[in-house]
Amino acid sequence: YAKKVEIPSNKYETFGNKVVGWFTGPFKKIFQSKNSTWINILKGIDGYIMPGSMTLLLGPPGCGKSTLLEILAGRARGDKNSHLQGVVMYNDKYASEVHLSRLVAYVSGQLNKTKRSQSLFSVLQHIPFLSVRETLEFARDCSQTLRPENFTPQMRKFFAHALVEGQDPFLEYILEILNLKNIEHKLTGEAISDTDRQKLTTVELALGTYAVMLYDQPLSGSDLAATYDLADTIRTVCRIQQSSAIMSLTHLSQEIFDLFDRIILLGDGHVVFQGPRTK
Repeated sequence: YAKKVEIPSNKYETFGNKVVGWFTGPFKKIFQSKNSTWINILKGIDGYIMPGSMTLLLGPPGCGKSTLLEILAGRARGDKNSHLQGVVMYNDKYASEVHLSRLVAYVSGQLNKTKRSQSLFSVLQHIPFLSVRETLEFARDCSQTLRPENFTPQMRKFFAHALVEGQDPFLEYILEILNLKNIEHKLTGEAISDTDRQKLTTVELALGTYAVMLYDQPLSGSDLAATYDLADTIRTVCRIQQSSAIMSLTHLSQEIFDLFDRIILLGDGHVVFQGPRTK
């Protein structure tokens, strides 16, 4: 994957350069062609993910982690300013042959307040007049096909208490494990923390039927305890639904690292290592 980037005409920006640019800028746009170059962000990437597993994506800043996740989610495509070579396949089908919006969920924690409305699956905003519980019930009713009446005998035994109470066991479990029970009746339009808001977004995706979940720094800026709770919940979701998850993290502890099944390590756009975590 390569991207076309512009090369600034002035190597160092000074006040004088800025003032001159105010007057000459419009003419440069008309008469001077832009200097640009192609940068290879990802080079010869080859890999796979397996159902029921969680993969940790590691690498230094600028190595292509976010770009790789965007390509897998179908968000990065070739155009006049970028070039994509190679294929992404899901169960022997090309990505262009499947509805990625139904198959793949993408969550990015690297959002600032001015960009939140620009991302489809990265949005941390919710319907303000619905409570946390109502938001999750709405997400479940819109996308979940595995309902209590369809549970196998083994699942009924596992979720026995919640079924007796007439509750959705999976929803109750996630609310409890992510410590959202204490705010379940709080409106999402109220002042809930950014960590809880990102948890809520992640739970919405978990309640759906996505086969692949991609997390790009899902709780950036949060403490390690919150990251551990989130990763542990995603791991449980992958086991129950036999879905796959890839998560990129820059800050993690040994306990968080041990939750993952596989590791993909990127360096300068290449796959440096790919395999089981235990290797």
